[in-house]
Amino acid sequence: MSDIIGEATLVFIGSILTILGAELKGLWTERVRKIHKAEEAYIEWLSTMDGVLAGLQTLTKHVKTEPNSVEELRKALGELEQLGRNLLSLQRAGNAVFVYERHHRSDC
Repeated sequence: MSDIIGEATLVFIGSILTILGAELKGLWTERVRKIHKAEEAYIEWLSTMDGVLAGLQTLTKHVKTEPNSVEELRKALGELEQLGRNLLSLQRAGNAVFVYERHHRSDC
């Protein structure tokens, strides 16, 4: 009789450990997914930052040389528009990293 109780207890403990293992795996998988998402946002942020810096350098060059034609002025304005788009992308990527960091700190 005690063998049956001991075996039932082991089966019960095994079931609980299986459930806990599945829960932990789910939590770990979610954490890893969030980390990958934040890494992707950070990489996008760095890439966009490169674009912003390149745009600023080009604009600086155009401003220093003062556009001599309408075409040069249009080109400079186009670069300014692209810079604006890059800054918006930079802000979105930065916000994603900030949200992850804030959430990550509250999990600890």
